[in-house]
Amino acid sequence: MKISKRLQTVAELVPEGMTVADIGTDHGYVPIYLAHKGRSPHIIAMDINKGPLQKAINNIVENNVSHIVSARLSNGLEMMKEGEAQCIIIAGMGGPLINSIIKSGINIAHSAEKLILSPQSEVDKTRSFLIDEGFFIENETMVAEDGKFYFIMEVRNGKSPDYSESELEFGKYLIERRDMVMKSFLLREKELCDRIMTALIMTGRTDSARYAEVTKRINMISEGLSAYDN
Repeated sequence: MKISKRLQTVAELVPEGMTVADIGTDHGYVPIYLAHKGRSPHIIAMDINKGPLQKAINNIVENNVSHIVSARLSNGLEMMKEGEAQCIIIAGMGGPLINSIIKSGINIAHSAEKLILSPQSEVDKTRSFLIDEGFFIENETMVAEDGKFYFIMEVRNGKSPDYSESELEFGKYLIERRDMVMKSFLLREKELCDRIMTALIMTGRTDSARYAEVTKRINMISEGLSAYDN
């Protein structure tokens, strides 16, 4: 089965031999990929909606991986037990929803050895949430696909180091290792902010809250880009 670059990156971050729960599995592509690659002895494909879950079940059967992948209707982590999965994947949804899913099943989340998270919005809020809830973001990967940028976090239990505001916004490790996808993202964000700033200046809104907000973001972007000059 061919899957997107984003989902393949998520799947490849799963340590070999771990049992896995894929929350919000949709069509079941990640569990099927993991089963075909032999990365996991058991994967639970979970979704809150009956329609997508049925599609996942159909795909699981068609791909002959029913002996490895099971499907479960569940609101987030609700239908899981503590320690049932060594690795939990939550990808393809907004940051606040990911935070809510983890918060509602915090003991289950902490019982896993690894979380793989890919929030598609308000990523800074997910970073702050994880730090506050006793998780350690051990690494981040960034993928560019079809004109969009995706953050993928590898998370475990533990105390996080301090984060600056720009590190919460863009990710500590991506900038530290001068990730080139992150550089492309920052350059695109700078271009967008520059266009907004020009419009604000032209319309005489230099004393507005929006002007202050964009100025702050440009400064954070510049701070991130400065790492690539060293």
